[in-house]
Amino acid sequence: MTNPIITICIANYNKWPYIKECLDSIIKFENIENIEIIIVDDCSNDNSKEIIKNWIDNNKEIKIIFNENKENKWPWYTYNQTIKKSNWEFITFMDSDDFFILSTLDEKRKKLLKNPDFKIIYWNWTFYENNILSWLSIHKNIFNTFKFFDNDTSKILENIYCKVPLLSISSSLIRKDFLQETWGFDEEIFSNDWVLNIKIFQKLRDKNYFSIDENIAFWYRIYENNISKNYDKILSMLSEVIEKYCPEKLKNIWYSNIYFTNSLSNLSIWNYKKAFSSIKKSLKYKFKINKIIVFIIAFLIPKKLLNMIPKKSLNKIKSFILKKFQ
Repeated sequence: MTNPIITICIANYNKWPYIKECLDSIIKFENIENIEIIIVDDCSNDNSKEIIKNWIDNNKEIKIIFNENKENKWPWYTYNQTIKKSNWEFITFMDSDDFFILSTLDEKRKKLLKNPDFKIIYWNWTFYENNILSWLSIHKNIFNTFKFFDNDTSKILENIYCKVPLLSISSSLIRKDFLQETWGFDEEIFSNDWVLNIKIFQKLRDKNYFSIDENIAFWYRIYENNISKNYDKILSMLSEVIEKYCPEKLKNIWYSNIYFTNSLSNLSIWNYKKAFSSIKKSLKYKFKINKIIVFIIAFLIPKKLLNMIPKKSLNKIKSFILKKFQ
């Protein structure tokens, strides 16, 4: 294959306000001669299927495959269906409410061709909420936090096991044959970005098998009904992953971290009952005095004072806390 094509796999379920922006971002920033788009709809009951079909009719110059699940499944089943339908060597994934902000796929494709040992290339991304960048943005700090340029991938795995998972499969280009070696997405667990990254780094042997680009090319949208805003659901999802995938010796560290994060998240919405319950569980799993100090400071800050702090500054404070004290 002299000019391998990239498959962009998109799972859609009831994303009518966002799906067109997602698709438009592909043709705006990517070389359409080198891509195919596979969209699988998971039995949407809004008008997103009609939007997709209209978009396809208006963009016939692009190779597009559109299928519908016969019954509603989780997105990970839907993504596995897109993998099976992919015809080409490289694959990337998009949720139908996310979008590209600059060209990246063709550059990553060329890099994979130039470096045959590379199995996957990640690039940077950020959360996007209410038309502004969220404080949850990882920016460049993720790469120092996870020490991805360390030769010892066991250290990378330990960081993935024990910290809030920030690597996104949606901001990566992966070789299809390598992806198939991992058996793809786990259809029984919801938090599959984390799960698939665990499976990927269980197979990668050292830093010569992957690469990371620090430029932000992808925005991950969060909004009121989005899972990223449901702190209890996130806690439940992460707990399932810990039980199925995390080594026994690291479970207490990870449980402590997710409950600590959950306590701060609930403090930010002034749900004190859940916040105190979560910090108590965090310290039960692994006692750390710095977590107590951070929690007390966050609790004592008056709501009026918190509202007076510029959002940009508040975002930086929250981001710093999560990076330093997990």
